Amino acid sequence: MLTIRLEYGDSVPLEAGGIRPDLFLDKTLADLENILIWRGNRTIPLGEVGRIFGDPSKSIICLEGDWSRVRRLGEGMTSGILRVRGPAGMHLGAMMKGGLIQIDGDAGDWAGAEMRGGVLNIQGNAGNQLGGGYIGSRTGMRGGTILVGKNAGNEVGSLMRRGVISVLGKGGDHVGAGMIAGTMAFWGGCGMRPGAGMRRGSILCGRKPDSLLPTFSQAIATQPEWIFLLANHLKGLGQDLSKSSLARGVNGSKSKWLLCNGDLLGLGKGEILWPEG
Repeated sequence: MLTIRLEYGDSVPLEAGGIRPDLFLDKTLADLENILIWRGNRTIPLGEVGRIFGDPSKSIICLEGDWSRVRRLGEGMTSGILRVRGPAGMHLGAMMKGGLIQIDGDAGDWAGAEMRGGVLNIQGNAGNQLGGGYIGSRTGMRGGTILVGKNAGNEVGSLMRRGVISVLGKGGDHVGAGMIAGTMAFWGGCGMRPGAGMRRGSILCGRKPDSLLPTFSQAIATQPEWIFLLANHLKGLGQDLSKSSLARGVNGSKSKWLLCNGDLLGLGKGEILWPEG
């Protein structure tokens, strides 16, 4: 395992998209110390801001310290394990295609943006635009799984096309905006106007959303067995729903939920669900 211990106290953010286990396999410690990262409008070697030790050939990187001011960690990674023992900055795991990223703390905005594969596991809170599409893009997340242990911000999964996002706590406003397909679960509920402009896909809420758009159908009672299967799948990935306030709703396939379809201004084949009563 390779360890990078951050020793950086400046307020200027760093951009370190090159910190990826799949790019470190054939490099020596000296090579890694000379990898260039951005500090403001100039580049500096990685060795100036962190102490690097261990074996880079094992496809496992452990980052120690406060990485909340370091952006683009694991961007585009295809394999390996990247673990941050603390918080991480913006664009964490953006456009990643494979592997595992695990964050012991919080993650900044745009984590998992336009993600295509792999698993992003955030133990703390996630920011805005989690798994979303960048401005001007036609699609956001296109595969993979994002797990959040606490709460998430606004516009989670915007333009989402494929994949799974599961938030144990509450999501913010406008989650699933422009959603094309895929599955999102906010076990603690979500804010206002989820699914605005969605075409297909499922948004699962632990309680009725704070407000629904009038372009969604009237809610009907249903017993979707796939929620029970989703809970088992998430448990296999390490997210135990027994810690959420909705544990009673996923204990069996006969749980009753309310479902409404929309957005009827678009294709109208999306669905938003929450527990009955």
